[in-house]
Amino acid sequence: MEKLIQNIVDQADYYLKHAGEFFPFGAVITKTGEIRPVSVLLDHERPDAAEVLDGLLKQLSSGLAAGDYLAVGIGLQVLLQHTHVEPRLEGGICTALEIRVSDSVTKPFRVMALPYVQEETGRVIFEEFLRVKES
Repeated sequence: MEKLIQNIVDQADYYLKHAGEFFPFGAVITKTGEIRPVSVLLDHERPDAAEVLDGLLKQLSSGLAAGDYLAVGIGLQVLLQHTHVEPRLEGGICTALEIRVSDSVTKPFRVMALPYVQEETGRVIFEEFLRVKES
């Protein structure tokens, strides 16, 4: 599971460096142990992030249920109330990578948040994980 989490962090880092932001994205560990990125195909060109997230959740849950994947993960960009990360947005809000991982259809996703700061040079500095919960 740690390799899957690191893969999601690495993907987010890449997207931030090259686009400055990202939509929800997925990664899986296949039955053979390979880590692969996963995307969702929607009917139109400009979906919103919630629609992409919903599609990923359905697709990854279905793959787990079918036994196609040993574990699944999703990365998404979120805003969090946090006072220890600089620079903060108004009201102590910071930007974070939320990671959701699961290795079972019957258990909820484990959810963790990794605040980050992107420097003017494009370099991304990830802080420490802030929270872990089940969703």
